Amino acid sequence: MDTSVHEDQNQDQDQDQHQLTIENILFSGSSHKKCVVCRGEVNTTMITMPKPVRLDLLVLKRMYAPRGVRCCRKYLWNNRLLPDVKINTDNRQTPMAKLEPTVLLNLFNDLLGLLQEASTTSRLDFMNASMSNEDYLTWTGWTKEQFEHMFMLILPHMQSSCNREARNALAMFWIKLKTNLSFRQIGSLFNISGNYENRRKVVSRSFDSIPQALVDKLLPKHLGIGYLSRSEVIDHNT
Repeated sequence: MDTSVHEDQNQDQDQDQHQLTIENILFSGSSHKKCVVCRGEVNTTMITMPKPVRLDLLVLKRMYAPRGVRCCRKYLWNNRLLPDVKINTDNRQTPMAKLEPTVLLNLFNDLLGLLQEASTTSRLDFMNASMSNEDYLTWTGWTKEQFEHMFMLILPHMQSSCNREARNALAMFWIKLKTNLSFRQIGSLFNISGNYENRRKVVSRSFDSIPQALVDKLLPKHLGIGYLSRSEVIDHNT
């Protein structure tokens, strides 16, 4: 009898005993030639999936993706997975393949880090792609599409800083006008670091950075005679 066969079988059994399986989790596969999300063939729009996106995939879609897999850039926003992305689940393995304890430990630590990050991030964050259209309307008075259009118009004239993102600055401006909350209260909503006075100053500077950009880039295209052509003015007044 071939003893090498028995040795290989024993090695496989020993390896299985030291691996763990997570139930009801899809395994994305480890191929670098297809997008993890849509299974499309590799192309120039694909990138190596960042760790935060792989964690989003696990938390939101219950799918484990190992390091090095690739995905289409269009499924990401601000280095996170878009929450409404549909995953192509054809030919996926479930329950997932067994993981080495060290891999599972690293994954657990990464998830703890994600929870810690969530506990310290803004209560309101307009950089978060999961904010709904209703959220935008409630806080700013604008739909998500309207807010995005406005933001893209003034973005070239805005600067982000360590204290605020330009997108959140625009949100703070409209929240102030819509709710008349104090700068300190808005600073608390966005979880700006520092004491109350520092929050007030950061939000105040953010608020002041918006009006001139709106006057320069938004108003001429939507208000006043400047956004009408000569023929439109004549037609309107005849």
